[in-house]
Amino acid sequence: VFAVTREGDQLYVQLTSQPRAAVYPRSDNEFFYKVVDAQITFEMDPQAHSKSLVLHQGGRDQRAKRIDDAAAKQLEDTLAQRFHDQKAFPGSEAERRTEIGELQRKQPTDERMTPEFAETARPQAEHIEALIDGLGTLQSITFKGVGPGGFDIYEVKFEHGSLDWRVLLDSEGKVAGEGLRSLP
Repeated sequence: VFAVTREGDQLYVQLTSQPRAAVYPRSDNEFFYKVVDAQITFEMDPQAHSKSLVLHQGGRDQRAKRIDDAAAKQLEDTLAQRFHDQKAFPGSEAERRTEIGELQRKQPTDERMTPEFAETARPQAEHIEALIDGLGTLQSITFKGVGPGGFDIYEVKFEHGSLDWRVLLDSEGKVAGEGLRSLP
């Protein structure tokens, strides 16, 4: 959840479980951070009302639809509860296994992902396929916890190495975000 607030002439954007940061205008609907290399673009409807924002950071675009305060609070409360309980989102381990199988067969599909995340993931598919291919046979998947951003954290062991693999599923069980890195 991105919380957008204004104090006087200063606009602030805060992502759940991150500190609030000022953004500065580049144009009427484009803003930039000074504390991090990132930009925000507000997408407008025909009546010039903001309908969504896009965070541009690290070569990736993360889109968030505008929601009301009650929906934002419900999402944040759900996230806080998941973080407190440290329980995997139902189906997230099965999703890991499905994705690994698709990557090993070099046949990843977008249907398991939100449309927004599929757009981000497509250009990286070949690189991730090569990484998974080099690791060999899957040996185990171990749930490690829920990160403060709501991502389920797994240690995924293969024949020739291990990955820290984080996945965020939406309420329909579709992948809305993920990240992976090799473990020593």
